[in-house]
Amino acid sequence: MHVKLKEKIAVLTAKISGKLPLKFVLIFLFVGQIILAVGLTGWLSFNNGQKAVNDLAAQLRDEFTTRIQQHLRTYLEMPHLVNQLNADAVRLGVLKLDNLAELKRYLWHERKSFNTVSYVALGTETGEYIGVQFFDDGSSMIQDMDRTDGKSVIRTWSVDDNGNQIKIDKIQENYDPRSRPWYIEAIKANKPIWTEVYAYFSGVSMTISADQPIHDMSGQLVGVASSDLTLAEVGKFLKNLKIGQTGQTFIMERTGNLIATSTDELPFIRTETTQSISRLVATESKDTITQATAQFLLKTFGNFTQITATQHLNFTFNGERYYLQISPLKDGRGLDWLTVVIIPETDFMKNINANTRDTILLTFIALLVAILIGFIAAQWIIQPIMQLNVAAKKIAEGQWDQDLPVDRKDEIGELALSFSSMELQLSELINNLEKRVQERTQELTKAYKRLKQSQTQLIQSEKMASLGQMVAGVAHEINTPLGYIKNNVELTEDLLKEIKELIDAYNRLVILLTAGDTSEEAINTQFATITELSQKFEEDDTFIEMKQLIADTIHGIAQISNLVVNLKNFSRLDLAAISDVNLNESLDSVLIIAHNMLKYKTEVRKNYGNIPTIECSPSQINQVFLNLLTNAVQAIEEKGIIQISTSADDQFVHIIIQDTGKGIPKSVLAKIFDPFFTTKPIGDGTGLGLSIVYQIVKQHKGRIRAVSQEGKGSKFIVSLPHQLKAK
Repeated sequence: MHVKLKEKIAVLTAKISGKLPLKFVLIFLFVGQIILAVGLTGWLSFNNGQKAVNDLAAQLRDEFTTRIQQHLRTYLEMPHLVNQLNADAVRLGVLKLDNLAELKRYLWHERKSFNTVSYVALGTETGEYIGVQFFDDGSSMIQDMDRTDGKSVIRTWSVDDNGNQIKIDKIQENYDPRSRPWYIEAIKANKPIWTEVYAYFSGVSMTISADQPIHDMSGQLVGVASSDLTLAEVGKFLKNLKIGQTGQTFIMERTGNLIATSTDELPFIRTETTQSISRLVATESKDTITQATAQFLLKTFGNFTQITATQHLNFTFNGERYYLQISPLKDGRGLDWLTVVIIPETDFMKNINANTRDTILLTFIALLVAILIGFIAAQWIIQPIMQLNVAAKKIAEGQWDQDLPVDRKDEIGELALSFSSMELQLSELINNLEKRVQERTQELTKAYKRLKQSQTQLIQSEKMASLGQMVAGVAHEINTPLGYIKNNVELTEDLLKEIKELIDAYNRLVILLTAGDTSEEAINTQFATITELSQKFEEDDTFIEMKQLIADTIHGIAQISNLVVNLKNFSRLDLAAISDVNLNESLDSVLIIAHNMLKYKTEVRKNYGNIPTIECSPSQINQVFLNLLTNAVQAIEEKGIIQISTSADDQFVHIIIQDTGKGIPKSVLAKIFDPFFTTKPIGDGTGLGLSIVYQIVKQHKGRIRAVSQEGKGSKFIVSLPHQLKAK
């Protein structure tokens, strides 16, 4: 049946080509393959660019969300740290609540040291109250209670640069801290809490208060510590972030009220007539992107309270596509915010669209050049053929003396020489027939050898083209270890900042100890700071984490080196760099490298046995595992499972990699280890992956076989000897 079909196609092709001029056929074939190659290249380039945009957008969103939340957690921790220091000082007896002058001086110096906190206060169970605030211009004020004449009056003092009270600027009557909501709620919760976000009395920013009950050594409640934090600094931090080219971010509460935004918009509304302050809801923002994002989230989830985990989303606004990530931010003290990062697709597509335009232009230029070259080539080929055709017709008429292009050195010249020879043969046919037949036979033999040589060259060219595709694939794989090397270096930089903070704390302690007029209170405070930082280091395992990051970075660099070595070993798989290797560890290493490829569509299940180390080339065996895992992932069309098992007997260690993919047809199962054999569409593979696996296993004196059932999955069993050479 296949033979008949081929014959029909050949007949149809002959009929069509026979009716068309040879010049047209040559130009069409020459230009057609150029259009096909360039068009396919442009299409693949655009699709790969789109995928790269999606991956880059996800990485940027994750990176900026992490930076924002890390900054917020650090910034929001400061007021609770101040409250904890004050509560500990009272509990340990360092601060006496009945010594108001000492309390004022302590709080003033404390607030001066913690410049991120806007206001620090203490309220006591006896009704006393002391508050300290520093302003943007460097001035400060102190608030205290006056109980003369049986009245509870809070006085606001202006102070000098040393914290000494100068004069009373304001008096507020009938103030009792014990009746204030911040005092009552802290006692009710009996733990550190946050208040609701509110507008600062000056109306220039939003503020949130951290409150904590204070107990003495016996556990008796003696007061409440409070520290205010202005949220204007959060807005400044967001504005300084450069998210792509035009990306932006904002933070909001579960109610939809804005906390801060990277735009110039304030998170509150001031009424000019009454000077009253009200919160700004994100869905009513004057910034169109902020408003559209909030409305999209509300439409998607129904309510902001339904967002319980990080979400990666896309939406379209005004005909433009946006990448969106929203992540909850909680701290266990009542804080429950949402951080939102938005990046326009145009930030990434500008270069891709420019490349597309360039590709179209180059395609058009290549088409014109191809047509011109095709026309010239057709003329160059057809003209001597036409000359030969005319000569042949005249020879057929008996005109033997014809001027043929025998001076050419190409196939046309050979054909002209053949015509000349044919003329001579016809004239001498009767007297020299046997001799001429022998000469023609020799010419045909030479032509056959040239044809075989051309065929060999074509096969070698095809192999080199496939090798080029493999090199491109290996270069793409290098991006994975480079990505986590970069990430590890950035994380190490953050850890070094924490170490510097501890060293600075120790240096400040040394300065305090060597100064002659340092108070014991200042030394104790600095000791407490160092103790807290040290405990944080122990809890966070900072040095262990840094050591692991450095080890991972070195591993990533080694993996890139291994990829390059494997590429070099493609044509010559020697046994360099032999060492004793635990294949369980090698499998885990490869799984880490291939994590980005595996995580989207596969579940990896490991069933490792207790196996001995073997003699092998680690980089080459890792390449075997990586190629087999890559084939398994590509065989799984949507979601699937990859099962990895290891075991050992007296001579061999056995590795089984099994997938639940589409399987391999029985008709091609015996060919899968042949070089350049592939079942993938043209352009999707080189057909060398399993061939390399087979060669590496054979070089290691091992065995590999495949078992597959179409529609059920495939299983590859690799068996490697304990020792490469007998000892």
